[in-house]
Amino acid sequence: IWENCWLEDEEKAISDFKQAIQLAESTSNEWEIMRAKLSLAETYLVNQQVEEAHQSALEALEKAKVLESKDSEERLLSLLALIYEKKSDFHSAFQHLNSAYHLRDTLFNEDNQRQIAFLETVYQTEKKEFKIQTLENERKWYTWLAIAAVLILLTALAFALIQYRLAIIKKKLAE
Repeated sequence: IWENCWLEDEEKAISDFKQAIQLAESTSNEWEIMRAKLSLAETYLVNQQVEEAHQSALEALEKAKVLESKDSEERLLSLLALIYEKKSDFHSAFQHLNSAYHLRDTLFNEDNQRQIAFLETVYQTEKKEFKIQTLENERKWYTWLAIAAVLILLTALAFALIQYRLAIIKKKLAE
């Protein structure tokens, strides 16, 4: 990956990253120190300064482990694999690359678990909203049904009352 990168002025980039490290150290910002050392290591590697890249990558890796930054750790392990390859230490290169792939798989699985948990939450929320909507619709239906039943009952009572009055009137007329 880094072999395909190019910078117009690697020496200036190296100087800038060293300055970034100093600034981050002056503010005790461990994250920025780690990120600057990682970038410095990548730049050293592009510039074919393998030993400097190795040292910077190891320092950044140590910080990444302390900060529990697994994505940076995975990136640094891949970078160290490239560095060891340049040093013709293929056994170490393989070990670091294997560790990087294992960490990448772990990150992928963790990300999948977060996505599954998120989707489960969305599903459960939608399910509850649907149930609430169904209950509200049911409540409206029962309200209209109750109103209709009351109207039918009142109509039946009115009809019965009218029939009763008519029966009384017929009885009086018959008398």
